[in-house]
Amino acid sequence: MKNFIGKDELETITTLTSIPKVVSANLTTRNKSITYGNGNGNTTSLEVVDINYITTIKDQVKNKVRSYKKSISGIIDINNNENENKLGHSPNFLPISSLFTQELNETIVKSCPSPSGEKLIVLLCIGQGDKKEYIIELYNKDLLVDSYNVTKAHGNYYTDEHFWSLSWSKDETKIAYIVEEKKNEEDTKGYKTYLYEEDWGEKNDKRKKPQIALLDLITKEIKIIKTDNSVGHVSITNDDKLVFVQFNDKLKYGMIYCSNRYSTACQCDLNGENMEYIIHSTLQYEKVPTIKNFNDSWTPIDNVRGLRYDSNSHSLYFLSNVVTNYPHDSCSRLFKYDLNNKVCTLIVDYVEEISDAYSDSVLKGFPGLFTHQLPLNCSQHYQMANNQQKETFIFLHTNWKVRQTILAIKESTGTIVDLIDDKLKTDWEILAVYQNYILATSCSPSQPPYLLLGKIKITDTISIQWNQISTTEYSKDANAILKNIKVMDKTIKNTEAGTEFDIIIIYPEKLPSELQKSPLVIHPHGGPHSVSTFEYVNILAGLVSYGYTVVRINYTGSVGYGQKKVLQLVEKIGELDISDVYTAGEEMKKLKKFDNGIEIDTNKIFYYGGSHGGFIGSHMISKYPDYFKA
Repeated sequence: MKNFIGKDELETITTLTSIPKVVSANLTTRNKSITYGNGNGNTTSLEVVDINYITTIKDQVKNKVRSYKKSISGIIDINNNENENKLGHSPNFLPISSLFTQELNETIVKSCPSPSGEKLIVLLCIGQGDKKEYIIELYNKDLLVDSYNVTKAHGNYYTDEHFWSLSWSKDETKIAYIVEEKKNEEDTKGYKTYLYEEDWGEKNDKRKKPQIALLDLITKEIKIIKTDNSVGHVSITNDDKLVFVQFNDKLKYGMIYCSNRYSTACQCDLNGENMEYIIHSTLQYEKVPTIKNFNDSWTPIDNVRGLRYDSNSHSLYFLSNVVTNYPHDSCSRLFKYDLNNKVCTLIVDYVEEISDAYSDSVLKGFPGLFTHQLPLNCSQHYQMANNQQKETFIFLHTNWKVRQTILAIKESTGTIVDLIDDKLKTDWEILAVYQNYILATSCSPSQPPYLLLGKIKITDTISIQWNQISTTEYSKDANAILKNIKVMDKTIKNTEAGTEFDIIIIYPEKLPSELQKSPLVIHPHGGPHSVSTFEYVNILAGLVSYGYTVVRINYTGSVGYGQKKVLQLVEKIGELDISDVYTAGEEMKKLKKFDNGIEIDTNKIFYYGGSHGGFIGSHMISKYPDYFKA
């Protein structure tokens, strides 16, 4: 069978996976004043924004993911706030230079610019197996100034979001980063070679204990900071201390999808001495004023996630969620720990149920924070209008029902501002925060992720203007496939189970010539405590091009709907989720036809799901053996 533009399966998936996907980015700015006009001496203040971003594609011929780097610089007129449209977009960003896309060498693991933007660290892994070498290169602008072979000091770099960080010292002469612990020589001989060593699983399998490496870029000395447990998210503070997260090693299981594990925040000297636990389960904390009326209960800080250091305020920001007897993912709280006065403050609390307002911040329908990590440099400080005092805002992205959005949170009050129009059926993710700017990606089921630069506007409140940075030239086939995708969402009531949940329906504008109606694919997410949003997924775009309608189901227990919804599924696994998925299928049967005239083929219903989605599928085919064709 061919799709609606006459392409077979291999041609279709090759077309879709060759579309570049933005995966990371960073930026710095430079101030510049220019004179314009006919000799009248008028000047305007401009900012030059330098952006580097990395995209990936899947090369189907070579069967590997290929990475590309692109640099672009542009100017922004600081004083120009005119011509803003209703979506907050403004034609302020004017590209002045753009380099050709460069494919990254496979030996490059990670690159990290210094806070000033003057220096760059590149982490390299050369060779294979026992002959791997780990090299760190130091660049000043585009000039390679030094190289460090750190192979004897440690194993591979940890670069996943749950452990990884690289931090520069204030004078940019030292870096701290997370690495795989290197075993002592005596532990690699004889029977000790075969001793079982539990790992963290899921993309970190067979990896040894993550530890801190501190490299002096001047003396070339490297020190491994030994700790009792696995560590992550290290930062070098202004007073030359190390702050980091220490995870409980007694029970290791997949970190990526299981955030409910005990962890603490620690501080020590750069040589590893004077180790101190600064954030832990018995730590008392204050609450911002809006929270006191919302939730008077005190809940211990079971874990520390996404620890970020703010050098301006000498403070730490972090997320935490309940660990004991809780699902592997749930609603999070946002905290600040002031290293000056050792005071911890709760900024955003758990939300049990979606209500009309969250405390006094009056943000309608706020479901709580559902995010795994905080962005780097998530906290920024601004002078408010009308000579008001300086305010700190924390920026993050979070799941909010069927969308992922970007929030700005006012530290002093916990007031929450949604920076994205909630009517847009799009997903947003922060890649970098720098002073008055946010680099983010936006996508939808019919739009692969692309890069946007957001300019923060501060008046008596906070808002943002977005400018599209990356422009992808789609092939004719890819463009046709993407334009054929239609999207709608719907809230479903399951009267039998007494539940309410959302679905996202992705359906075709045109059908292949062989089809009269659109076959239906039932597609619940995995987890179970995960969520389907308005994200772009290659395989779903491909299915729609073949005429299928795909219904993504946020059954009871999905995140982004408050804590109570998450806990409803506990002890009812295999009941509530199955009932909701079946109800969604029946609702799609009743829908019958879309507004564009495409009819659903209720005689051809298929199932697609992995992980917990596969678990649900096993239940469905046993309980309703004649429901699905495949």
